[in-house]
Amino acid sequence: LHVDDQMSIIQYSWMGLMVFAMGWRSFTNVNSRMLYFAPDLVFNEYRMHKSRMYSQCVRMRHLSQEFGWLQITPQEFLCMKALLFFSIIPVDGLKNQKLFDELRMNYIKELDRIIACKRKNPTSCSRRFYQLTKVLDSV
Repeated sequence: LHVDDQMSIIQYSWMGLMVFAMGWRSFTNVNSRMLYFAPDLVFNEYRMHKSRMYSQCVRMRHLSQEFGWLQITPQEFLCMKALLFFSIIPVDGLKNQKLFDELRMNYIKELDRIIACKRKNPTSCSRRFYQLTKVLDSV
């Protein structure tokens, strides 16, 4: 991608990526019981209430809990993270929209491939793909 396109994508998607990654850390490090921003910044229920952003904390913890409920694998997480990165397009568009769309489509196919490798039933593959994209939409 053109450097300007790379910068635009980073500018528009960094916050969603940070929340998504924090949800994953909370799931993998503290089993979604708390919000794991960093090793020295973990919010339990008390700190969430005290932070003045309790409702946002609850939504972020819910995202983390969904990782557990759906038993999202590290491979699925990485593909979803890339798709999240490619999900926001500036209103003005990009200099090379075609390449951007191609990259996004490759990650969609990769997520589909990862799901299909683990499941033999096509119906369960479709359901899994729907569940994972629903998580992405919630971010």
